[in-house]
Amino acid sequence: MYANNPKLLNCFKSELPLAFLEELQTGLAFAYQEAFSRGYVEPGWGRSEAEDVTPHIRRALVENCVRELANKHGLHAVATKNKRRTSNYTVISCGKILFTISHINDSSSCSALPRAKFRQQHSALNGLLAQGRFEEFDTDDMVTADGNVVYAILIHGALGNSSAPEFIEFAIPDENNQEWLDKFPVNKLIEMLHNTAPEGTDSDDKAFPVPRVNRKVQGLGE
Repeated sequence: MYANNPKLLNCFKSELPLAFLEELQTGLAFAYQEAFSRGYVEPGWGRSEAEDVTPHIRRALVENCVRELANKHGLHAVATKNKRRTSNYTVISCGKILFTISHINDSSSCSALPRAKFRQQHSALNGLLAQGRFEEFDTDDMVTADGNVVYAILIHGALGNSSAPEFIEFAIPDENNQEWLDKFPVNKLIEMLHNTAPEGTDSDDKAFPVPRVNRKVQGLGE
């Protein structure tokens, strides 16, 4: 975890419900296992076909899982078409945070992400963060103004068609979608939230506002 900016870390800790993060971690583990089972156990094709189809099954299961969990825990998640209308992708809004989902083999490199117009558009929202103007992040204008949110990518992955994810992280790209400004592993966020939760407080009882998706940034596809 880079944690270059404590204010940004605190934002993720305060905006993302602990129960959501916990179920996200277990849900993605199940999605990986299920995709591997469906891809490699299916008797209708061989191993070469399994290698081709398993990533598509995994993506479908992961996107649906995250979207359902987000809406369950008070975040706002929608599936929307990319610009060319060739496929759907998920956009999730939670207070100051807007994020999409991507599989990536190497979590250390932002440039390893597949090229997509919607990621390039959303990454432009992080121009102020790249300049280090973090004090503006805390103002009301940064919350309410159109487009003035922090864009993150929920990255997950493992080498090959693994039956379990090796990492699940919220990564914040720079405005050019070339480098990570910060990364917060989900398991570390869970650990920190457990350590800071008031004694006797259940994560399911925490109240969180229901955010809205900024409609102006939807539908920007590959």
